[in-house]
Amino acid sequence: MHNPSRESLSYSSPIHKDQEAHLKTTNQAIEEILKFSFPVWPLQNTVAVNPFWSLRDQPYEEVMGKISSITATPLFMSSEMYLEKIGTGEISEEVLSEVLTETRTRWPGLPDHAQGLKDHLSCHETQNSLNRIKSFGEYFDPSSFWHSKIISEVSKFAAAYLDQGQAIAAFPLKNKSFFSAWQSLIHDDKTLESWGLSFDKQVLRTFDGLEASEAISRMLNDIGIRGETTQKEYLGVLLFSVLGWSTQFSYHLWQQQLGYKKTSEGTPTDLLAVRLAYDYLLFKSALVSDHNIAKLWLKDLEEQTSARQNLTSPALSQELQLSYVCQLAWERTYQRSLSIGLNRKLKFIQKTPQVQMVFCIDVRSEMLRRHIETTDPKIETLGFAGFFGLPLDYVCTDEKQAQHRLPVLLSPALKVHEQNQSPENRDDQNPDLKQTLIQNYFRNLRKGTLSSLTYVELF
Repeated sequence: MHNPSRESLSYSSPIHKDQEAHLKTTNQAIEEILKFSFPVWPLQNTVAVNPFWSLRDQPYEEVMGKISSITATPLFMSSEMYLEKIGTGEISEEVLSEVLTETRTRWPGLPDHAQGLKDHLSCHETQNSLNRIKSFGEYFDPSSFWHSKIISEVSKFAAAYLDQGQAIAAFPLKNKSFFSAWQSLIHDDKTLESWGLSFDKQVLRTFDGLEASEAISRMLNDIGIRGETTQKEYLGVLLFSVLGWSTQFSYHLWQQQLGYKKTSEGTPTDLLAVRLAYDYLLFKSALVSDHNIAKLWLKDLEEQTSARQNLTSPALSQELQLSYVCQLAWERTYQRSLSIGLNRKLKFIQKTPQVQMVFCIDVRSEMLRRHIETTDPKIETLGFAGFFGLPLDYVCTDEKQAQHRLPVLLSPALKVHEQNQSPENRDDQNPDLKQTLIQNYFRNLRKGTLSSLTYVELF
């Protein structure tokens, strides 16, 4: 456990006088941070997704700066990589000088020429000069034991809540929001206590009946995190710790907005509230055992947020500025090279391929086609349009769920039900019997020890 060797500091959490203003601030922070929660489709109809779709109105370099401050992971390449590409010519020094001239109007501190940029890259590692802030679970236990256990617990509840009929035992409260359902069940769950953590779950009763956003606001207020910037960074750290699950909640929300049948009452805000609640419980527990650590964490939180705010406003750190310049020059160099190649007159010799492979016209297929044709010039790949403007759902006789026969970003305009017209094969007395028997068969198949691997391979 974290055991700071500083003088003991008293902690008390004054109640914020203007709850309405605090809720407004929190809602703004939630809205901003959930822009990083993009929807991810299930494996059976996965699509390429722009993870920054909700941030498309913001400059690229600013988005990179925001993510770096939350994750402490630069999303640009390293200084060594950029220097290597400059040395090989993949980043043209001429283009680099052009980009420096363009961007110096925004960032006057940039080097005047390409050589100055290379000298700076040689002496500095391109990365954020500040580490990201820590959740209380990470601060409380630097070994990350409690942090990993909390993530495991959130994942356990999220997996059960989002289950689509694959689990042997169904989640009992799917008609409630995820946060509300979690509140109902957490009082009977003793997992964290079995690992040795002692806290009073009754403090969660004060959030009964509240919307997730309001519960988040009250927990933050009770902890003592009230500034919008600090709230954004802290909630961002919590969100990124369960980002995979958040993208699944975002997917269900996206589908609802397209007009599909509502399949879940949960939202990314619910998940964020549950994730915060675990940190909140740990924080309240620490107040009883060692209130000093709670006070020190809040102090470090404010100091780091303030330091980063001074660093990134009105501009990004110089390391990120240089990374942006190098990345832009790299891409522009490639674009010019590609343009020259496309404009070059080539002699085309028609050859009959030994193999033709047809793929859907799709960005995912493009990579496969390119690598296949590079491997063997005797193979030709073709693109085929699999969608012809008829957005429909198709329900087979032996399936309960409709198959979406349309691009996943569209909503169906028609629903077609398959029917068996042969009288001897129809069961008018119980039309769902066949479907029920099939579902029960495969549900039992999953339980078999020897069939588990085969089941995964087949389905």
